[in-house]
Amino acid sequence: MMTPKLMVTDPELYKYILIKDFDHFVDRGMGELDAKRDPIAGHLFLSKGEYWKRLRNKLSPTFTSGKIKYMFPLIKKCSDQLITTIRKQIGESKQMSLEVKDYCARYTTDVIGTTAFGIEINSLENPDSEFRQVSLLVMKPSVLQMLKAVLSELIPLIKYLNLKIFDPRISQFFSNLVKTNLSYREKNNIKRDDFLNIMMQLQIAQRGKTLSPDDVEMTDDVITAQSFVFFFGGYETSSSVLTFCLYELARNPDIQSTLRQEIMATKKEEGELTYEICHKMSYLDKVTKEALRMYPSLPQLDRISVKKYKLPNTDLTLDVGTKISIPTFAIHYDPEYYPDPEKFDPERFSPENIESRPHYTYLPFGDGPRNCIGKIL
Repeated sequence: MMTPKLMVTDPELYKYILIKDFDHFVDRGMGELDAKRDPIAGHLFLSKGEYWKRLRNKLSPTFTSGKIKYMFPLIKKCSDQLITTIRKQIGESKQMSLEVKDYCARYTTDVIGTTAFGIEINSLENPDSEFRQVSLLVMKPSVLQMLKAVLSELIPLIKYLNLKIFDPRISQFFSNLVKTNLSYREKNNIKRDDFLNIMMQLQIAQRGKTLSPDDVEMTDDVITAQSFVFFFGGYETSSSVLTFCLYELARNPDIQSTLRQEIMATKKEEGELTYEICHKMSYLDKVTKEALRMYPSLPQLDRISVKKYKLPNTDLTLDVGTKISIPTFAIHYDPEYYPDPEKFDPERFSPENIESRPHYTYLPFGDGPRNCIGKIL
């Protein structure tokens, strides 16, 4: 039942595992889930082999800078609402402290709601909204759900049992949300610059056509699964990094002041903040990257060998099915690459400092063909 896992700590080997010899390590090697039994489990993150390749190729054009640019006004509207809500809270209660993680989680819930589903959730004003409650179900599974997840990882044969890893309420919520939304939009010819509209257009484009072997049929269940992982991957990871970033800025007022000066100077020079203007702010970019270094969403990257493989420059040969772990968190805190790693220092990501470090020592989004598809966000 228990099999050894290889922990790879040499960044030189990462380029082979993640990129150069990626065809040997296509899969993540995580628990077996049955998408037919539990539709939201059929998403990109857990997909395997050829199906993953076809699905990734299908979805990759969705996550381009051009597509994200069109979503920027939706994100900005949520940001303005966050500022309004915090100002109102401070003004009414006259308190000088806030539970920032809660506000960040509600903010990212609203962002995902509008950019993915075209829904104004407004959980900033209404923390008890249904969408918010479902998000808490996702992030705080019951003991039974966690036990099922652990068993699916430890006992591959469990996939033949009629077990659903996800809470049925989560599956039902996202299934109803997507199917109702798709039907309403098509019936009323509604188009929005959001993720669901892109999925719907892919679905419509396939109707009446014979799909090639390299294509993926965009059924309602497939769209539901991708919508779920878009929500799950964007909601918790973004809110956590944003929370930690604000925490470090509070602990380092000099860095906070420098960042504020850059933002205010940019606004004065450029006027209204836009997608392009945000990308011009180099210090903001450094601050964000340093937050991701110190607080990566995934502490490790998991892969499994799908072919027999000899690790370059070693005497080690991996059998098919050997699980591999790349310790992202440990690499990000290795003083060899990041001196005084506990210190929040955005200048680590100046061009010259980036150039001085070995490649593959900064992996908050993974790397190679199976990196995070939403990295550009």
